[in-house]
Amino acid sequence: MSRWKKDEVPESTQYMRKWLSTTKGEEYKKRQREYMRDWRKKNPGRFKVKKQEAYYAVRSACFEAYGGPVCKCCGETMIEFLHLDHKNADGSKMRRDIQEKEGRTLNGGTALYWWLKKQNFPQDLGLQVLCANCNLGKRTGPYCPHELKRGIDMNGNPITIKAVV
Repeated sequence: MSRWKKDEVPESTQYMRKWLSTTKGEEYKKRQREYMRDWRKKNPGRFKVKKQEAYYAVRSACFEAYGGPVCKCCGETMIEFLHLDHKNADGSKMRRDIQEKEGRTLNGGTALYWWLKKQNFPQDLGLQVLCANCNLGKRTGPYCPHELKRGIDMNGNPITIKAVV
């Protein structure tokens, strides 16, 4: 995966892209893949640590980009409990759109964090940071139970619940 989009490649790296598409470049990439596969097998502990460090770094960057590492509803700050939530409950629509545009399947979690980082954390996706309780609480209805208890939603608007008869 490249860190630059094709139209944003600095001049200093264009020669490398051309070389990597040659026969020698393809052979180099094959040797590198084999070397890394062997290294991961020989150093499983170090690989696991590096992978976890990268995961926590990208996850923290996502939380910072979408409001900081604090639940927007209840104020929970333990990062282990925090999730990214789609404000309008349209996560599946977003994943389908990405599938259509890029041909890539995002099932959430780590793949979503890396995709967001690659896209420079777009703000138009309607994402927010919620804790696990608030995120799951929203699944039972349009509001988190904390919001219902307070009588106002996360944007400060009063909540009016119509009785179901």
